[in-house]
Amino acid sequence: MDAMKASEIAHALYRVRGGRAEYEAAQREQEFTSAGNEEEAEYWRAIRGSIRRMRGANES
Repeated sequence: MDAMKASEIAHALYRVRGGRAEYEAAQREQEFTSAGNEEEAEYWRAIRGSIRRMRGANES
């Protein structure tokens, strides 16, 4: 997993979707988990975590 790429995707998703971005990342994570693609699910977990950190920084 490329952490830099995950962060870039998280920032872009957050810019476009705002508060809904974390929910959308969680949905993608669940889709890949259900499909048995744990590598891609882990990638979306990282994106979701990055979004969560951004939201926390914006709420301070």
